[in-house]
Amino acid sequence: MRIPDSLLINNFMYNLNKSKNNLSLIQTQLTTQSKVNKPSDNPLSNNKILRLQNQLTSIYTYKENVSFAQSILEDSISSMDSMSAEILNVQQQLTQLNSAIVGDDLNTFAQSIDASLEILLELSNNEFNGQYSFGGSESNKQPFIYDKVNNIVTTNNNVGGDRLVRISPNIIQKINIHGKELFQSVFTQSGNLDSTVAVGGVQTNSTSIYDAEGNEYTLNMAYTKTAANEYEMNYTIVDSDSNIIEDQTVTGLAFNSETGAFESMNGDSLGEIHVKNADNKIDFIIDLKTFKEKDSATNFVNKLNQKADIFNTLIAIRDKLLNGEKPTGDQVEIVNDFYQHLLNNQSKAGGILKKLQSTEEILQNQELEVSELLSYEKDVDVTQALIDLESAQYTLDVSYKISSMLLPKSILDYM
Repeated sequence: MRIPDSLLINNFMYNLNKSKNNLSLIQTQLTTQSKVNKPSDNPLSNNKILRLQNQLTSIYTYKENVSFAQSILEDSISSMDSMSAEILNVQQQLTQLNSAIVGDDLNTFAQSIDASLEILLELSNNEFNGQYSFGGSESNKQPFIYDKVNNIVTTNNNVGGDRLVRISPNIIQKINIHGKELFQSVFTQSGNLDSTVAVGGVQTNSTSIYDAEGNEYTLNMAYTKTAANEYEMNYTIVDSDSNIIEDQTVTGLAFNSETGAFESMNGDSLGEIHVKNADNKIDFIIDLKTFKEKDSATNFVNKLNQKADIFNTLIAIRDKLLNGEKPTGDQVEIVNDFYQHLLNNQSKAGGILKKLQSTEEILQNQELEVSELLSYEKDVDVTQALIDLESAQYTLDVSYKISSMLLPKSILDYM
């Protein structure tokens, strides 16, 4: 069988071009330090590289979120540490007030309490990275304002609200201690209303709340069913002499018809009622977000996080001292309770910080593992590539020599 010269020439040209392409590929890999520079180089490796690169990008994002969250928490913990030191100072002042050597001049103690109040307010309005640490979800607004004209500390409409960041594909982490949980007196109404009660039926509950003096009041709450899954809620505050000092009605309290979970109150999903009675120094929040409606007997679960907010309690103590009166035992108890409440929130923040630190270690390990896998798929072994380059160059040089003998001469070869 005779093999035509043209077939030999075509096969030789094919192999020559293949050698040139192989040499070019190795040169490109050495230049870019990457084994895959376009999808056609290795489709399977290219898919793996894209997947690993996306995974690395996600890890970098989670690490940035964790680092940001750690900075916020560390700053908040530092502020709370300073608050603890200042409350300890207040407790020492209150302890000295009960000493037998203390005379009738209480102005020095009043000045000390006033200075502590100013420091606590400054710390409560601490800013970090352009945002108020204890401002809650509205961290761009100053959370606490001292209204000296009316002699009261007021808050923005909402100093509650969690700040959240994603630290893994399946975990969204709270990263703040907000002003509502730390400074405000919050009465949480949980449990459930009985959904089987007929329209017009009333379900009632009573609990105790307190003013800045530590005086006890009765909070009466009555839920009247107005339609399926809807109620109006009337609340009254009654003093120790049975006088009604507050009487308000909130309409449009709605629950989800399927789950029974709280849905809205007058169209607002926040579920909070801020109760203020300046005449009696009462300032607290009724929180209904965890309240439900069930096909079962009425069950009220009441929780008061602290009797009164620390700011207005300190104002009341200072004013008593300026009038030559010592603070009541109830007021001292509020200060002591706040100190414990502060420690609890410091512990909570510390727990979140520890979780973030553990997450950071996990992310660093994941980054190392994914980077190694990516390097295996993508990075060039320079030593081996140089050997391959030399071999490919030699093969191409030999091919050129063979071509001078094998390929037909043209008129150009003789010019």
